[in-house]
Amino acid sequence: MKLRHIELHTTKLEETVRFYQLLGLREVLNQRPHHVLLSGEGNDGGTLSLLRFAVAPQIAGGPVVFFECQDVDATHQRAVEAGLVFAFAPMSKPSGRREAGLLDPDDQVVCIYHLETNKL
Repeated sequence: MKLRHIELHTTKLEETVRFYQLLGLREVLNQRPHHVLLSGEGNDGGTLSLLRFAVAPQIAGGPVVFFECQDVDATHQRAVEAGLVFAFAPMSKPSGRREAGLLDPDDQVVCIYHLETNKL
């Protein structure tokens, strides 16, 4: 099984598009004002849909979106320089994953990570 697509609902479409573009995704389909489709480099064709809602549906716990990158610290630094605010700075987890976390404009958790070693 291969993950190909994630859909997120947002009340702030333009801010959310910019947020994910600052993380390195590119716009591949513009159906504004209701929908934008984004894709990342080397993600094997996976896409992220952003759909605008007047009121974002509240889901307990909500989704957490993970983006793999080669260098968490460098990606973190570029994002901070671009004005993004992180909920937690880069850290190494016992599982061997290095990650940092931030919130998108609708307060959905987004993590960038790199698998340093596979300890699972």
